[in-house]
Amino acid sequence: MESTEQVREAIEGTLKDGAVGVADSSRFGELEEAGYGERDGKVLLLKDYEALYLVYAGKLKAKDGRGRDVTFEKLRGRPGAGEGLLDQVHHLPAPEVEGVRGQGRFRVRD
Repeated sequence: MESTEQVREAIEGTLKDGAVGVADSSRFGELEEAGYGERDGKVLLLKDYEALYLVYAGKLKAKDGRGRDVTFEKLRGRPGAGEGLLDQVHHLPAPEVEGVRGQGRFRVRD
C-alpha cells in the first residue's frame, strides 16, 4: 500500500535580531493554518517557543544571517542560563524540553 501523503521539505527560517522569520510566502499558509507565526510585512515571524518546537520536530531549519544552520541546542541554550540565541534578546529563561524527536511528543517545564 503506497502512501499518498506528500512529504514536505523542512521550512527554512532565518534568525535575525533574536527572532526567527520565514520569508518563503508559499509556506505561510501551512504555518498559519497550524497556528504558528504572525505576519510582519513579507515575513512570518515565529514566537520563541514556536521556533524551538518546529526546529526540535524537524519541521524548521533555522539559519543565522550567514546562512549557517542553527541547532535547537544553540537556540535554546542551557536551561536557566539565558545563553540561547533567542534568550539573549528576549531575556526569557530557557525551558527544559523533554521528548523524542520525530514522534511529535514533548513537554516543556519551567
